Amino acid sequence: MSSDSNQRPPANELTAEELILQMEVEEVQELLGDMGFDPRPEFARGIQQLVASLGSLDAAIVALQDDLVQRRAA
Repeated sequence: MSSDSNQRPPANELTAEELILQMEVEEVQELLGDMGFDPRPEFARGIQQLVASLGSLDAAIVALQDDLVQRRAA
């Protein structure tokens, strides 16, 4: 087994945030759809960007949901 520094740690050793940041957009879309959220690519990318800046998956989901609610109300 090689000690390649680019090798991902096993998924069970990652936090939810680390896992989201390492996923492809399509994978995040599938996950969001499975969770009952909007699976559009822009939503998936937004989740990844917010997770990176906020450091929390829960906070990222809440922020995007709040933004969607405000847009619908406008």
